[in-house]
Amino acid sequence: MQSDQFPFDALALWGQDRLVLWNRRPFSLLPPEGLSEGSELHSLDPRPLDPELLEIDRQIASLEKTLADLRLRKEHWLGARSLVRRLPPEILQRTFELAVHESPGLLAQLSLVSRGWRSLVLATPVLWTYINLNLDDDSEPDAEVHSRLLRKLSTTLQRSGNCKLHIDLDAFSHGSRDAFREIMDLLTPHLARAYFFHVSVPNWDWMRDIAKHATALGPMLEHVHLGGIPPRMIGEQEEEPCVVITHDCPRLRYAVLENVPPRALRVSPLKLCVLHVILDQRRNTGVRPLVDINELLALTSGADELRRLRLQRLRFVLTRPVEVFKISRTRTHCIRMLSLHDVDSASIAVLLDSGNFPALVHLSVDVGFDVEGSHYWLAILGGAVVVVSLIMEPVQQGNSLLLDPG
Repeated sequence: MQSDQFPFDALALWGQDRLVLWNRRPFSLLPPEGLSEGSELHSLDPRPLDPELLEIDRQIASLEKTLADLRLRKEHWLGARSLVRRLPPEILQRTFELAVHESPGLLAQLSLVSRGWRSLVLATPVLWTYINLNLDDDSEPDAEVHSRLLRKLSTTLQRSGNCKLHIDLDAFSHGSRDAFREIMDLLTPHLARAYFFHVSVPNWDWMRDIAKHATALGPMLEHVHLGGIPPRMIGEQEEEPCVVITHDCPRLRYAVLENVPPRALRVSPLKLCVLHVILDQRRNTGVRPLVDINELLALTSGADELRRLRLQRLRFVLTRPVEVFKISRTRTHCIRMLSLHDVDSASIAVLLDSGNFPALVHLSVDVGFDVEGSHYWLAILGGAVVVVSLIMEPVQQGNSLLLDPG
């Protein structure tokens, strides 16, 4: 005899014709859409509510209010006796300073925690030294946005007091050259306090505007970062570059040039310790910037304290190629570490043929797929013992060897 009972797993194999759909409603007075969230059954009952039920609701509401008041009193009690309140203002200010240094956008959040924290934030000028007027990707530059940026800049400069400034400007995010000039006009009286200055502009006309205002830089400047100009192709008409910084910057130790030729820095005496000449990665057009080898060597040879030189994704051009074949090469006295990333072997050979690096102890080269082309420039190295690090594609494996050219 076949049983009418089916195992539970067999229910999944039933067809729609064997499923019995029940259309029963537990409450005849329910609306067609059923119970809504937060509704109560007694609100659907047409009979008048019992006084006892009303009293229960009143007591529940009273208890809920009492519970909310007690929770609020507890929060006030814990807040008044929290360990953070016991910190001296100097310790809290230093904590804020370290936090804002890591994340400048944290400043607005710190000022909204409490009245005490806001008063402390407003009374700490060093927290207002990070000037970043770059717009978000989804923000459209217009008159209202520009006006808001000017108000923000004016307030920040006022609250920063006499502290050193960290300035980061991206002209690509601003609508027009005139709008950017207004920002620079507002910044110029305070540029003498800038220890970090980063600016990206779309062309040399904008960079000339920067050069006019850059005369105020110098006394505090430690780090300069210039870039943004798209590199030209071979045979393409080049815009006339300009010299951006010409005056004495006694504290300048770090410089980054993105798509900007070395002639942009004409500081004497130049006390750079680190120099990067690289391609702008944020706006990569696929064209490598052309760098005059004579300009680069003239800049590096004049920097008596330069210890590290990094070149990335560029090509060298020879305006005076006959000088490469002279016996005497341009001597750079102090460079100890030379990093070449994604630079073709021909450009590496030109650099090593044209320059003399007697203090070089570490050469790091990303040769990519051009492994065979590295044999020539490896033979050019002379002087002291040099540690050469080769990074090869596609295995992304770094190899180091100790080379004694002597």
